[in-house]
Amino acid sequence: MSINSLTPPAPTNKSAATPVSPPSILSLLTKFVDANKLGGWVRAIVAAGFVALIAKYPVLGNYVDPAVQTQIAAAIAAIVVGYWSQLTKSDEAKIKMVTDLPGVDTVNINATATDGVAKAAADPTQPKVIQA
Repeated sequence: MSINSLTPPAPTNKSAATPVSPPSILSLLTKFVDANKLGGWVRAIVAAGFVALIAKYPVLGNYVDPAVQTQIAAAIAAIVVGYWSQLTKSDEAKIKMVTDLPGVDTVNINATATDGVAKAAADPTQPKVIQA
């Protein structure tokens, strides 16, 4: 038996260790929500807020009951959010999102591209988009 095995280990100074700070809420959110997903959340909140606003302050109170007003508000919100999603999820908007990513130098578009893709390639405000 050696003497080293009988000696207790040296005490450690835990207060000298570098404290690890918890991740901030913003850094956690950016891991789960990007710009496209954030737009979806905003659209959902706008739709729900619109319906809640109409339900709380009935504009058509003299003409229809609150349940019908809520249904009308929900239908209007669905149409507005659908249109908003249609605009933000177009091919042109997708290309714009890609060119805004850090580290993207160019986006090569096929010569046979049509619709929003061809429109993005022809847009002079998007110099990163190149038509091959």
